[in-house]
Amino acid sequence: MERFPDHVPIYGAVLIGGKSRRMGRAKHLIQTADGRSWLEYLVSIFEPFVARQFVCGAGELPGAAVHLERVDDLAGVEGPLAGIGALLRRFPYVSWLVSGCDMPHIRPEAVQWLLEQRDGSEAAVIPSNRETGNVEPLFAYYDYRCRGLVDDLIASGSRRISDLCEHPAIRRPEIPPSLASCWQNINFPDQL
Repeated sequence: MERFPDHVPIYGAVLIGGKSRRMGRAKHLIQTADGRSWLEYLVSIFEPFVARQFVCGAGELPGAAVHLERVDDLAGVEGPLAGIGALLRRFPYVSWLVSGCDMPHIRPEAVQWLLEQRDGSEAAVIPSNRETGNVEPLFAYYDYRCRGLVDDLIASGSRRISDLCEHPAIRRPEIPPSLASCWQNINFPDQL
């Protein structure tokens, strides 16, 4: 695998199953203007870029998404770390394009940009957002070599996937201003 990184498949996953306390309902089921759920929209955006797609976490699957394979979150681990850890453990020789279900502004150009940030040496590409001053681990690329780092993070008791960004093997490119809105997550009803 190390000698042929271009032969490592990239799978896509949308993380669902959060408690959605702030939104008051399951975010992955919220509909876009054309009647698709946010989950179905994200699956359609990822489709040209990945070999297979998955849903990670618990929750009802809408319409066209019922055919998607599901990966259960890791038991005893909370938040997105439970999902990303589960993906990397279940498929140890696969790299992942991952998104939270509450990011309905992702566009194909953003996926293309994200994948172009890989240079073959990184364990993950987790973009940095100049507008917010934060890293954006919930629309990111996780190389198969990231598994050990995620396992170490879980073993340390960390509950935040963003803690991964402290490792030197993580690339943190700055999101271009023209694509910054693609990393906006929607948490409250008044943001709809």
